[in-house]
Amino acid sequence: MAGGSALLTGALPASAVPLAYRWEHGPTPALESSTPTRAAPPGPARGVSERIDRLPAGAVVHQRLVVSSVGGVTRGADRPFATPGGPPPAAAAGPVHAARPAPRPAAVRRPAARLLRGGGAWVLRLGLPSRTTVRVVVARRVTRAGRGPARLRLVRRIGPRTVGAGVRRVRLGRLAPGRYRVLVRMRGPAGRGTLTRALLVPPTRRGAR
Repeated sequence: MAGGSALLTGALPASAVPLAYRWEHGPTPALESSTPTRAAPPGPARGVSERIDRLPAGAVVHQRLVVSSVGGVTRGADRPFATPGGPPPAAAAGPVHAARPAPRPAAVRRPAARLLRGGGAWVLRLGLPSRTTVRVVVARRVTRAGRGPARLRLVRRIGPRTVGAGVRRVRLGRLAPGRYRVLVRMRGPAGRGTLTRALLVPPTRRGAR
């Protein structure tokens, strides 16, 4: 902290999808202000920082780190600190600390995705935290004797479709027996992400009672 400014520091969790982060801050726990939203690529856990200016002397500043992705939003704990100079502030709600790094947020959760079968057709069920554009690619694993490892053959593409938050269903249709790979590409307010699911469609049993 120097003069009327302070350096806010925190940590981003390891993530396989892009992240967005910002600090919410203000003179009260309502956190009336926010720093610009910054983007971070997928990667391991790492430290981040942001400087805020125009802070009054001898004041209490509340702040927390907010991290978001296509999987949802994680808000850190409120970590108030006191600016130097001036008379000590009146008693504030909760303890007041010297400026320090915000606690490391929990890992950003990824959207829930399940493959279900109903009425002979397959359905992908997605749990989305916010409005998201979804693309789905269904490919079948094909193995040819004496021609090396299995390869993927495109079966169908679905989307792009923009859907709201909540549990959403994407109809994949009927699939012949075999092994499949279902690739889901998502784009939301916090960036882009990808999910992959393996699917085994068993042979249809004829004459079974």
